[in-house]
Amino acid sequence: HYGQEAVISLTPVVTVPRFRESRQFTPQNIELFRLYLKAETWNDMYDKGDFNDKFNAFTDQILHYFEVCFPMKRCKAGSKPSLLKQNLTTQLCSLETMSFFYIPNRRIWMLLIRFVCNKNKRRMLSKRLFVNLNLRL
Repeated sequence: HYGQEAVISLTPVVTVPRFRESRQFTPQNIELFRLYLKAETWNDMYDKGDFNDKFNAFTDQILHYFEVCFPMKRCKAGSKPSLLKQNLTTQLCSLETMSFFYIPNRRIWMLLIRFVCNKNKRRMLSKRLFVNLNLRL
């Protein structure tokens, strides 16, 4: 019998996490955080004698309110936060009626507005498109 040798190289399987944790900084949460900070009396900080103890009391209070107002939430790893998505359709649709006052080439402007309003409500319009059409918003 002859000996046989086999070399098998395996690459480790990289698993992408299905969920990620993130904080949601909505305007309502930010306003709630500001209200908590305004209502705080900071007595714990003033009662401390040492500067380091005062600083630790201050950061503990800030972190407590931060955790209360902006808790960690699980979301799908592939989804984008809603704050990063920009909705330009309301701005463009409101300008649809005013466009003939400001735009010399009204037909191109109307086609652009219809395309954005009907095709994809979350589509980002690049500045190059407006520059090419000589439009200014």
